[in-house]
Amino acid sequence: LRDVYKRQRHHPAALLGWLRAFRPAYLLTTPAMAGRLAELSLQAGGGPALARLLCFGEAVAPPLRAALRAAFGATVIDRYSCEELGWLALQCPRHDHLHVMSANVRLEVVDANGRPCPEGEPGRVVLTGLHSHAMPLIRYEIGDVAVRGPDCDCGIRLPVLARVLGRTRHFLRLPDGSERLAGLTGEHWRGIAPVAEFRLVQYGDGLLEAFLRCD
Repeated sequence: LRDVYKRQRHHPAALLGWLRAFRPAYLLTTPAMAGRLAELSLQAGGGPALARLLCFGEAVAPPLRAALRAAFGATVIDRYSCEELGWLALQCPRHDHLHVMSANVRLEVVDANGRPCPEGEPGRVVLTGLHSHAMPLIRYEIGDVAVRGPDCDCGIRLPVLARVLGRTRHFLRLPDGSERLAGLTGEHWRGIAPVAEFRLVQYGDGLLEAFLRCD
């Protein structure tokens, strides 16, 4: 019963009810949960006003930013970090892209051969920590894919990440061996049908199987 209670208390609808009652100015959550709360709020005609919505743990796509503004009037503040090296990049105060914390880490975006990717081309994120003498991490690949951006006009001279696209496991391998980023998170499914839960399995022969539970 305790587990059932916990699941019910942390269901998105219950969390939205808590937001309406408590009315915080700031909310810290994952992009997936933020998107689900925005969807429920828009279905109900709008949610409680939020000044800032701070996201972590997942990539923030432009459509999600628009949905959160529509639902809560909130400005999204994105941060990019990892367990091994801490903060990697913080959102620009003027734009939606990220500035690399280059005093803390050397962040490279490289192709399959380890060469630097040009601006606008997706590549693998490789990190070198600049603060750990006990356990140095040198050109450490964390399994993320990102895109470098041009210098920013905000006055901050730190390197720019135009976007963090997600994990390498979010890519589908096509029959010709190439890979393609799969936009298969919850908001994409619910644009087709009222999907409540989903699970995807890609097999070695190229077959992709989807298991769906719909409302």
